[in-house]
Amino acid sequence: RCTPQVVTESVDRPNIFLDVEYVADEAEKQERLQQLVTTLKRPGVVYFSSKQQASDTALWLQQTANVQAAAYHAGLAAEDRFKIQQQFMAGQLDVICATSAFGMGIDKNDVRYVIHYHLPADLESYAQEIGRAGRDGQQSVAILLYAGGDERLPLALGETNRPDAELIQRYYQHPTNFATDEPVIQLLQFYYQHGISEVAVVRLFQRRQRERTRALAQMLAYVREETCLRHQWLQAFDEVAPAHGANCCSPATSSLDAAALHLTRTTTDVPTVTTVSWQERLHRLF
Repeated sequence: RCTPQVVTESVDRPNIFLDVEYVADEAEKQERLQQLVTTLKRPGVVYFSSKQQASDTALWLQQTANVQAAAYHAGLAAEDRFKIQQQFMAGQLDVICATSAFGMGIDKNDVRYVIHYHLPADLESYAQEIGRAGRDGQQSVAILLYAGGDERLPLALGETNRPDAELIQRYYQHPTNFATDEPVIQLLQFYYQHGISEVAVVRLFQRRQRERTRALAQMLAYVREETCLRHQWLQAFDEVAPAHGANCCSPATSSLDAAALHLTRTTTDVPTVTTVSWQERLHRLF
């Protein structure tokens, strides 16, 4: 009888340069994003935790950075999401401003950069999202922009659908008193109807909260790493970082040198500008 072999693939992608950049506030973060989108080779993806901010930033980048940008998130109609996917795959868009909804089924191999505007809640999500870059094996970069206090957003998002012990107790005492149009009540209704006790539900959410807190602490340890981001990154996945030399990473204590990585745009990267009628633009979109 053959013994099953478990094959695990490393999360390390040597061709993706890891970069963390500290900014003072929201205004500086926007300014830095504009600089990066303007100067880095394209195409690229910018991840947000907010659907509204993804949409607003895509429009702002079109107006201020002279790029073809579009937003992609779960709030869009399925038809719109499909059109944006096709435009991105066809090279008609320079940058996608996306939430975590973007990526499933997308296999564009020449994405040169992935920027995270908001702090991810955990390293697993971050690994999956930066993995959109450099699938052709060519040099790419993953940049995380961080302002002090950015961790408050994933903490708040984690609390959104997490009932505390008091709410769980009140629901289990009088379940019919609660409207079921709220996601958190729908969740409690599911557990209640499946015979899961109040004590078990309280423990379940307490355990989830501990897991989220631990995951966010790992993410912050990566952001605050002062020597080697790849070492911190791989250590979290129980891997040992091999020697990568100069093309490894740039913690917040150093500066990203995109030119040295050959990731800055040159005149040959800029397409020839041609006049296109509004009818032709409409045809390309649809």
